[in-house]
Amino acid sequence: MPASLAEAGFDLSLKAVEEQESRLTDLRSRTGTLLAAASLAASFLGGQSIRTGELRFLGVLAIIAYVVCVAACIKVLLPHRLVFSFRGSVLMQAAREAAVDELEDALEAAMGWIESFIDSNRSELDALTRWYTGACLALDWRSCCGCSEPQVFSIDDGQPDRHGTCLGD
Repeated sequence: MPASLAEAGFDLSLKAVEEQESRLTDLRSRTGTLLAAASLAASFLGGQSIRTGELRFLGVLAIIAYVVCVAACIKVLLPHRLVFSFRGSVLMQAAREAAVDELEDALEAAMGWIESFIDSNRSELDALTRWYTGACLALDWRSCCGCSEPQVFSIDDGQPDRHGTCLGD
């Protein structure tokens, strides 16, 4: 139990930063899975195109969607300027700049300092989430181009058994 309101606020600020770090870890984990799924789908579709020797409109669209998906995933996986940990010396400097001597006042100054990082982290995490969403949409390009149902390939002869129609087929 916190001894003061300032200590409770400081603890909440630190927990918010920890939550943001967890959000980034989860987002990157899902992005890695999405990248693997996109590569797997591209290898299957690429194999079908090589066997038929044709590259139709939807095949070109699939290649573009794959490249967009991979690029968006890489954007999420690259390092970003997010702050999730704090050094005590920097915290002390922030307290000195605020010209405080009491622990209560130092905690309030530190809380304000940490909150600024929470705000900048939030906007960066929101942007990364939008990149991830774009990657998901690119992977699911068939639903965006008017396909009513997925194309199913027969195990016996490898030829498509049509269960729906797509624009451009």
